[in-house]
Order: sequence, then C-alpha cells, then structure tokens
Amino acid sequence: MEEKGNGEGGDGVEEGGEEGGEIRAEVGGEVGGEVGEEKKKKKKKKKKKKKKKKKKKKKKKKKKKKKKKKKKKKKKKKKKTKKKKKKKKKKKKRRREKKKKKKKKKKKKKKKKKKREEEEEEEEEEEEEEKKKKRRKRRKRRRRRRNYCYHLLLSPLAKLVTTRSQILSEADPIKNWAEPYPWRADATYAAMLARLVHAHMTGAGTCGSLSSDNGFLSYPPHPFSQRTQLARFRMNLTADPHVLFVRKPVHAAQAMLGKLASRVVVATVRHQAQDDAGEPAPQLGVIATASGSHSLSALLYHSNESVWQPGVEAKVSLRAQLDWTTGASWAVYQVDNQLTNPYAAWVRQGCPPFPSALQLDDIRASEVCVSPYAPSNRAPFVAGVLRTDNASPSVRFQDQEKRHSSFLHV
Repeated sequence: MEEKGNGEGGDGVEEGGEEGGEIRAEVGGEVGGEVGEEKKKKKKKKKKKKKKKKKKKKKKKKKKKKKKKKKKKKKKKKKKTKKKKKKKKKKKKRRREKKKKKKKKKKKKKKKKKKREEEEEEEEEEEEEEKKKKRRKRRKRRRRRRNYCYHLLLSPLAKLVTTRSQILSEADPIKNWAEPYPWRADATYAAMLARLVHAHMTGAGTCGSLSSDNGFLSYPPHPFSQRTQLARFRMNLTADPHVLFVRKPVHAAQAMLGKLASRVVVATVRHQAQDDAGEPAPQLGVIATASGSHSLSALLYHSNESVWQPGVEAKVSLRAQLDWTTGASWAVYQVDNQLTNPYAAWVRQGCPPFPSALQLDDIRASEVCVSPYAPSNRAPFVAGVLRTDNASPSVRFQDQEKRHSSFLHV
C-alpha cells in the first residue's frame, strides 16, 4: 500500500499519522490512478488530434500537389493547344497564300488566254477581211470576164446565124450545157431562142417542124443557170425523197413557139438602129403565122444579147391588115424579167436548195400564167392597131381570133 501511494497519498501518511495514513493512502492511490488514466486519455486525444492534423496536412499537400499537377497539365495543354493553334494558323496562312498564288496564276492564265483569243479573233477577222477583199476582187474579175465573154460570144451571133444555114437546136452558142450562166436562167435565153428560130426560118425558107434534143436535167447548186428548160429541185431532206420542177422562161418560149400556126405570114419590123449613146439597140423581131382565115398568131421578141443587163423598154405598135370589123378578140402570153422571172424570186429567197411549199408557190407564181386576164371587150385592139410596151429581153405571143372571147396575159 505504501508503494502504490506515491505522490499525494504519501504526503497524507506523513501528516495524518499512522492510523489515518492507510486510509488516506488508499484514497490517494485511487485518485492518482484516475488522474493518470485521464492524462493518458488526454495524450491519446492529443495524439489523435496530431494524427488528424497530420492527415489533414497530408491531404492538403496532396490536394496542393494535385492542383499543381492539374495546373501543370493545364499549362501543358494550353501550351500544346497554343502550339496547335499556331500550327493551324500557319497552315491556314500557307493554304491562303497557296490559294492566292493559284488564283493569281489562274488570273494570269485567263488573261493570257483572253489575249490569245483576242489576238486570234483579230487575226481571223483580218483573214476574213482579206478573204472578202480577195472574193470581191475575184467577183469583179469574173464579172468583167463574163461581160467580155458575153460581148464576144453574143454580139456576133446574128452574123454567124445569117451566114450559116445550120444552128444548134438548143439555140445556145456555148457547148458545155452544165456550165452555169445567169443569162440561161431568165428571159435572155428565151429571147435568144426566139430570135435564132426566126433567123433559121428566114434563112432556110419553110420550116415544117421544130425539134430539140434539150433533154438535160439540172443539178445543184445551179438549178436555173444551166442549159435546161426546167429547174429541178431534188427534195432529199423529206421523208419521201422526190423531185420538183419549175418552168424556166425558155420553156415558156418553147410553148409559145408550139402555139404558132403552120402557115407563115409576111411581117416587117421598123425600129431604131442605134440608141442615144450610139450603141446597137436591142433587136426586135416578129414571127407571124396564120391558120385558115379566122386566126392570126404573132410572136414578138425583144433581144438584148450584147451585155447581160436590164435593157431598154421598147414601145411597140402592132398593125395587122385584117377585114375583121366586129367579133374579134385576142390573147397575150408574155415572158420578161419583170413579170415572169422565177430565178429572181429564188434569189430573193436566198437560193434555198430545198425550198418549202410557200417558197415554191412564190417561185411558181412567176411562171407563165394561163388564166383569163380581162374580158375581150377591154382589149386595146382598135382599128387593127395593138400598142404594147416590151422590155428587153422579152418574148410576147399574141393570138387573135374571130368569134373568140378570151384574153390571157402572162
């Protein structure tokens, strides 16, 4: 008991005596033990608190470290992102620069192309202008040559016909039928035919029949200007290919010659030998025939063969010595380059190789007309005199009958 009573219990033993010392020692020992336990508890608590503090500190340190790491990572990421952004910007700049360079190159190429095209166009235009000039010169030369050839070939034709007893049945002084000449397309060829037939009739005497071996058919691109009586159009673009014909003025002249009677009547012509300029005037002639005592037919031609150009209009007065006082009528069929010129109508249309139905109607309207023109009582045939105006070249057929009522004008 004495050993356990260290401290305060020991002091009580000394002060209280021996009897009371035991009790005090026991009480003091118990109290001292409790105090020691409390101290231990306090120490434990302190230790726990220290541990907690340490843990908290560790946690804080860890958090700080984590935060630092996160910050570092963020910084690294930011740096990386910045670098990436910089790289992207650089790439974008490079791409933009490349695009700009490409655009500049394209613009330069386009400008060069435009310049080349403009230069080529200018060169082509210059070449076309030169070609046009050459064509114009060629046309002028051809026209001069043609006029010279027409002058050489056609002006001495009357002398050749009068000196020779035989002429071509086609009434054409040029051999090759396929060569295109514009005077073969209009009334020039028709008037030439009538004049040569008249010359043949007067030179050879009586003419029992008139024949022609002119059986040629024209082919493109010259349906009118070849030595043919019909202009042929081969319509190959249609579903059913077919052929269309247009009667030329020479065909009408052949028809007029076919209307002449079998008996020739004496007819004389008086006309001016020269015009005002001193050049030979167009030749005017008449072929007069009769059948029985009630019909008279006359074919008048006004030919200008020296130069292929519009001739001078001639005022013609036809005087017939007839005993018919009443009941007489007459009909007229005329071919010239004004009323009956299908070639001119075709040229006005632009020379179509395959004319349409309307174009053909317009062309055929210039052929010889066979419909009545006016009643017989309006015919200008008074006291045996018929007055008409004939332009050169032209062919006019006039038929007068007694007791006949028809008046035809073409």
